[in-house]
Amino acid sequence: MKIVKLLSLVLLVSASVLSSTGLLAHTALAVTAPADGAVLNEGPENITLRFTDEVRLLQLSLINSASHAVEINFTPTANADRTFSLMMPTLATDTYTVEWTAMGSDSHRVEGEFSFTVDTAAVESMGEHHNMPAHHDAD
Repeated sequence: MKIVKLLSLVLLVSASVLSSTGLLAHTALAVTAPADGAVLNEGPENITLRFTDEVRLLQLSLINSASHAVEINFTPTANADRTFSLMMPTLATDTYTVEWTAMGSDSHRVEGEFSFTVDTAAVESMGEHHNMPAHHDAD
């Protein structure tokens, strides 16, 4: 009987520690602007990423449809924050992919991508605001 009580106590304490330290969930990308799949008549002035928790943004790249990187003057951040916004250069008509890597407060790396299109002749579409871009752990 003592072993069962001891085991129960250990499980209860372990569950409390895991849930209170946030070890059961990792940081995720909550919202982007432009949204994933958006079609814009002109390039965005800024690209904004908002995360569920504070992160350090380690990498942010803008890639065009020819798989060439667009110069955006990104510098990795030393300070953690939930929202990051980076001014964009003038973008030509094309489809762009934003690739990002962030590190949460638990030192766990997550990365993902989202895309948008700049097309002056297209009907604008706001993209997928309700479904977040896929992200995955970068272990």
